[in-house]
Amino acid sequence: MKKILILTLLFIPLLTVTLSLARMAGDFDIPAKKVKPKSTLFIYPEPVDARVRILNIDPVFKQGMVLKPGRYQVEARKTGFHTKTEWLELQDGETKSFNITLSKVEVRPDRSPFRDSTTGMEFVWVPQGCFQMGSPSGESKLGSDEGPVHRVCLDGFWMGKYEVTQGEWQKIKGNNPSSFQKGSNYPVEKVSWFDCQSFIHKLNARSNKTFRLPTEAEWEYACRAGTTTARFWGDGESSACRYANVYDLTLKKVKNFLWANFNCDDGCAETAPVGSFRANGFGLHDMLGNVSEWCSDWYDENYYKNSPEQNPQGASSGSYRVLRGGCWGHGPGRVRSAFRDNWSPNNRNLQGFRLVSPGRQ
Repeated sequence: MKKILILTLLFIPLLTVTLSLARMAGDFDIPAKKVKPKSTLFIYPEPVDARVRILNIDPVFKQGMVLKPGRYQVEARKTGFHTKTEWLELQDGETKSFNITLSKVEVRPDRSPFRDSTTGMEFVWVPQGCFQMGSPSGESKLGSDEGPVHRVCLDGFWMGKYEVTQGEWQKIKGNNPSSFQKGSNYPVEKVSWFDCQSFIHKLNARSNKTFRLPTEAEWEYACRAGTTTARFWGDGESSACRYANVYDLTLKKVKNFLWANFNCDDGCAETAPVGSFRANGFGLHDMLGNVSEWCSDWYDENYYKNSPEQNPQGASSGSYRVLRGGCWGHGPGRVRSAFRDNWSPNNRNLQGFRLVSPGRQ
C-alpha cells in the first residue's frame, strides 16, 4: 500500500507537466518551413523541331525546367529559317509558356546583286560566316568598349551597296533633311534613328519587302569582309583616302579640328557622292567614312562580355543607339572597323544609314 501511494505521488507531477506542455503546444503552433513556389518555363518554337537555347545560362534547356526568377535570352534556330533571339521575364513562382516563331529564308537562285524597284537601291549578298568581333589588345587607338574580342557567327544577308542617298530618301519621305544638299547621289544625313525607322516602315509598306537597319555585328562583319586589320584596307593610315572620305588634308585646310587627321588627300571637305571610293571585299562602298551609320542595336559598353555567338542582336535596352563607321570629319581613331559610337536615337547630327534584308527580294 505504501509503494502504491509513493508511485501515485510521483506520477501526478509528471502528468501535470505533460498536460502543461500539451497546452503550450496548442497555444503556440510551431511555424512550418516556407517552401518557395517553383518557377518553370516551357518554350514552344515554330517550327516545332527548331533548336531552343537559353543564352545567358549554362544548363541545356528542357521543357518545364525549373529556373530562378529573372530575365532570360531565348534563341531558336533551324536550318532554312532565320535565327531569332528574344528576351523573356520569369516571375517568382510562375509557370510560363513562351512561343517563338521563325521566318523561313527564301533563297535566291543566285547571289548576284539586285536593285530595289521602289527606290533603285542596289544590294549585294554578304555570305554567312564567323569572325572575331572587336579590337585586339594591340590595335592602335582602340576603345575600352571594343573588347573582349569574341567569336560571332551570322546568317547571310543582303546589304545596301551604298549608304541611303538623298534621292532615295526623297522618293519615300518627300523631303530632304540633309545639311549638304549637293545632289541626289549624296548620302542622306542629319537623320535620327527614329527617322530611319519611319523611312523603313514606309519603304516596306510600299515595296512589300523586309528592309531594316543592320545589327552592330552584321555591320562589322560586312565592313571587315574577311579582314582582321584595323581597317578593311589594312592597318595603315596613309592609304585611307583611296577607300574612304575622312578628315584629311583637304578638310584640315577648311576646318582644323582638335583631333589627328589622316595624312593624305581625298579631295573632299564635306560628304562625297556614294561610291566615290574603292569598295571592300564584299563590294560595299563607304563602310568607313562619309557618314556615320545607324545600327539597330541599343548601345551597351559591356555587351561584348555577354554577347551570344549566333546572330547577336545587341543589348535588350539602353539610352543610346549604336553608330558605326565614322564620317568625313573623323580621324584615324574613329575610322576603324571595330570603332563603336553611340548617340540618342532622337539625335540628328550628321548621321546616315544603309539597309539590310534577308531572303529573296
